[in-house]
Amino acid sequence: MKYNGLILDLDNTLYRIGNAGDIAIEKTARYFKELVNIDEAEFIKAFYKSGIDLKYKIGSQAACHNRLIYFKKTIEYFGLNPFLYALDLNNFHCNAFMNEIILSDGVYRILQKFKNNKGKICILTDMMTDVQLIKIKKLGLENLIDIMFTSEEIGAEKPNPLGFYTCIDYLNLPKNEILFIGDNYERDIIGAEICGLESIYIDIDDSKKHKNSVRNFEEVEAFIFANFFK
Repeated sequence: MKYNGLILDLDNTLYRIGNAGDIAIEKTARYFKELVNIDEAEFIKAFYKSGIDLKYKIGSQAACHNRLIYFKKTIEYFGLNPFLYALDLNNFHCNAFMNEIILSDGVYRILQKFKNNKGKICILTDMMTDVQLIKIKKLGLENLIDIMFTSEEIGAEKPNPLGFYTCIDYLNLPKNEILFIGDNYERDIIGAEICGLESIYIDIDDSKKHKNSVRNFEEVEAFIFANFFK
């Protein structure tokens, strides 16, 4: 069997988030303190609370990940003018986060190898489109990915089948020629398999809850080319 199409999750699949988010918000809090002398710990607490409140209010949709809204609500919490600070903080935070992320070992090699075999590569990700475009370019994958679909443009988050079928339609391949790779068992793996796709689970906790479990992307390379490209 030969796979001619890949559908990939992005966050924690092609790179590890690790503590990038914590570092980014800590740097942003220090930056904001220089502007208005707000306590850093209180700022960070208000930021995370704004995110929780937003997710509770609107549920699982792309906007619930929007850090610009988090910053707007955080600034309002302190009785300040979001028109003066929200965009600036969001841009600062985004740059700080991007400076912390690094492509996982094996990713570029396997994607380049797949492209050399004339395969098509699609990203399916739950997030805002602008942020994910920045990540792809920061990771140096802009010339290897054929297309990316975000929950913002699709209107639904994984494991909703809409995103998976959007990718399947784009690839225009039989399902048995498409492989999905992701790190979230409930959203990625179950979602893919509901739609009839074979999948590889990047299982960083080594739970072995899936028959095609690997611990990192380097193992993905060996797994795919050893087992599927025959």
